[in-house]
Amino acid sequence: MSDDPTALPAFLSYGFRPFFILGSLVAFALPLLLTLDLLGHSLFETSYGPFAYHGHEMIYGFVIAIISGFLLTAIPNWTGRPPLNGTKLALLSLVWIAGRVAFILSNHIPEDVVAVIDISYSVIFSLIVWREIIATNNKRNAPVGIMITLFAIGNISWHWLYLTDGNPSISLYMGIILAILLIALIAGRIIPAFTNNWSKKSGMPLNLPIFDLFDKIAVFSLVVSLLFWLISPEEIISAFLLIATAILHFIRLYRWKGWKTTKEPLVTVLHLAYFWLPVGLIAIAYAGLDPEMLSFDTALHAITSGTIGVMIMAVMTRVCLGHTGRPLHADKMTLIIYLLINLGAGMRIYAPFMETGYGHAISISATFWSSAFLLFLLKYGRYLLK
Repeated sequence: MSDDPTALPAFLSYGFRPFFILGSLVAFALPLLLTLDLLGHSLFETSYGPFAYHGHEMIYGFVIAIISGFLLTAIPNWTGRPPLNGTKLALLSLVWIAGRVAFILSNHIPEDVVAVIDISYSVIFSLIVWREIIATNNKRNAPVGIMITLFAIGNISWHWLYLTDGNPSISLYMGIILAILLIALIAGRIIPAFTNNWSKKSGMPLNLPIFDLFDKIAVFSLVVSLLFWLISPEEIISAFLLIATAILHFIRLYRWKGWKTTKEPLVTVLHLAYFWLPVGLIAIAYAGLDPEMLSFDTALHAITSGTIGVMIMAVMTRVCLGHTGRPLHADKMTLIIYLLINLGAGMRIYAPFMETGYGHAISISATFWSSAFLLFLLKYGRYLLK
């Protein structure tokens, strides 16, 4: 799967390099494009409409790109096999790009053709992940392969429901749930591990537990509560399970002692990103119980722009520094990036309650959130390209 690493351009040496750049470009552009559309200044139109286009591309475009970059970099460490790089990585990136272009051109090409082009990436990436897991009998990471396969199924079902006049929202929620479960699984391992590593180097070892019985219970509870929510979002039982699960994940976060890492924001931001997870669970539970006070759309953004967005930024910055041989330290520009993405997520939730008007508040939120990814591209893009 791997070309000679000494003969490769740096950009194609590891999966995180092209996919972090491509995903960040989408994350920068899409919130601003939707805001412009809401204000009556649309730059282009797709056959799917602004909201369906935005929802699909943020989950099955942006999120899957970042997951791809992370896994294509992490899997070689898990399996001991060479990474996907060079020509194969370039071709895989082009398949992902083709899906984004197909959506943009959907007014000019049939939607079933758009579906085939877009689905191709999800299926190919899933096969790549399973090839690596099976080749080394890496059963420990089989759950990751299962979730990547479910991502592909979710994307397929989104297109099928759209083409058959169904409601593709259920497939969108499925993608969001899968992203949250990946965070609970993967971030639930790396946050205490990275915190342990940092604390040892700082001379005050914390010896935090990594995925013990309590973690397994918390993740199992997350699976159950999110499935209940997916099936019956407005039922009291769903709200009860979500709130109970949120409490478990607050406890999980407390066990990682993030308050002791404030001397290194590169570590602290991982804890802050995970804090958004139980906050998001409580938000969607409350929206199910009292939608007039907190809309479902607003609550959902606590999960998407908060949990998923902040965790993606926290992981991307760390991976970029660690895998390009730079010190694992957040400088002033990185701190600004962290501040902007958290402000964007926070304002998106608070927007309905602002006196400036909903549209104006959404615009400010999108500007903050998108600016974080623009600054990431400006600062870390050169690391990824060199």
